[in-house]
Amino acid sequence: MGKPFRGELIDISASGLAFIFKTTRKSDAMMLGQNLNMALSFDELESDFKFKKIGTVVAVNSEPFNEYIVHAEFFTDLDSTVFDELEELTNL
Repeated sequence: MGKPFRGELIDISASGLAFIFKTTRKSDAMMLGQNLNMALSFDELESDFKFKKIGTVVAVNSEPFNEYIVHAEFFTDLDSTVFDELEELTNL
């Protein structure tokens, strides 16, 4: 059980996602291979659409200024309805 943190979604597919987050400690080696319970919301788009997925960290890239890009693979693929909802949100 780890401490919750917030990140910004960079990319999403049926099998996984990538997000960026900032931290003051070296997290790349600690996160690799860890399971994540991910809760995604789209408040910036003024939407109530949310979903949760569990996955495994498959890669972590260190960026300047203590930022890390995390690539996670879902245990089960996203349902196609999620992409329908996301497409609807981005077409507003």
